[in-house]
Amino acid sequence: MKNKRVIILLSLLVVIITSGFIIFKVLMKSEEKYITDSDNLYDVAIEYLVKHTNYDSKNKSNFKIFTDYHKFGITMDKDYKYAYMYINIQSYYVKNNKIIPFSGNSMPYKFTFDKKTNKVIKYEEPIDGFERSASIKRMFPDDIEDEVLKFKLDDKEVIKKVKEYYSFLEDTNIYYK
Repeated sequence: MKNKRVIILLSLLVVIITSGFIIFKVLMKSEEKYITDSDNLYDVAIEYLVKHTNYDSKNKSNFKIFTDYHKFGITMDKDYKYAYMYINIQSYYVKNNKIIPFSGNSMPYKFTFDKKTNKVIKYEEPIDGFERSASIKRMFPDDIEDEVLKFKLDDKEVIKKVKEYYSFLEDTNIYYK
């Protein structure tokens, strides 16, 4: 009889501890929720990134930045909105009537917006190298982090935009150095 009582008490203790842990995790979890009425934030993020990309293009003829992106979702908590994206940003210029790539990158980004004004407060990029996966997992919600880690965005759309923009040239091939 005493053994049954001990087993019941231990079982009750395990249930209480497990319940407490689950409640703690729920309370500590961000109140971030996906929203669908703010798709314009993707374009705001792109404009912000292009404006704040520091390429030394002073001596580059017909310099232009081109982008393509993939949407992973927009979330909101009580203070901020967040846009999760994979962005390909590339720049080109013209030299001797040839299109020359200048600089760029292709990677995931997290943008933080003021909830009331929809203005970008900051953006985050993953850490390069060994910490890349861990930094992506910190930046992105659990339900999309694996998709982000596996995602790749090809250059097709950017190259199409480059060729259209530089269509005034006789030759719209891109000449890599």
